[in-house]
Amino acid sequence: MRSLLAGVELTERALLAAFEKHKIRKVTPEPGERFDHKLHQAMFELPTDALPAGAVAEVMAPGYVIADRLLRAAMVGVARPLSPP
Repeated sequence: MRSLLAGVELTERALLAAFEKHKIRKVTPEPGERFDHKLHQAMFELPTDALPAGAVAEVMAPGYVIADRLLRAAMVGVARPLSPP
């Protein structure tokens, strides 16, 4: 099991090195960050008062850009205010 884990980690490092060489970077928004339609794809709305409306509430999948050109948008859930009772 350890050798499998070591192999996966080595593969990940090699992939990230290749990405860096070709100016590909990961877009991983933090919860609370403002939703940006140029980098994020809203998958659902999450009713909450813990975050401001329109903020990223949850990240489902990271996105990728290559030299400031979007390859894949980050898939996120967006906060919306709770409805009044």
